[in-house]
Amino acid sequence: MIFHAIEFAARTHSDRYRKGSRVPCFVHPMNAAKILIEYGCPGAVVVAGILPDATEDTSVTIAEIGKKFGEKFDGLPSRTSPGLGRTAKAAPPNS
Repeated sequence: MIFHAIEFAARTHSDRYRKGSRVPCFVHPMNAAKILIEYGCPGAVVVAGILPDATEDTSVTIAEIGKKFGEKFDGLPSRTSPGLGRTAKAAPPNS
């Protein structure tokens, strides 16, 4: 499942860069995954560290996360990212 999440994040972030730089957005979820793996977290926790940025940085919906990774992950972005609710499409904070 970790590989699937990495592949999903790479595909959804493929043309996105961090604000004000040429650093790919994909770097952040990979760094989160690396830290979680180093701490010995279970695979589901590592996947949970990879997925939230997909709804913040791309057009991926929370429903798509749930469909691809299961119900336990469909509300994940709203629990880990301030300003996001359980909506069809993630909205930027304060919108």
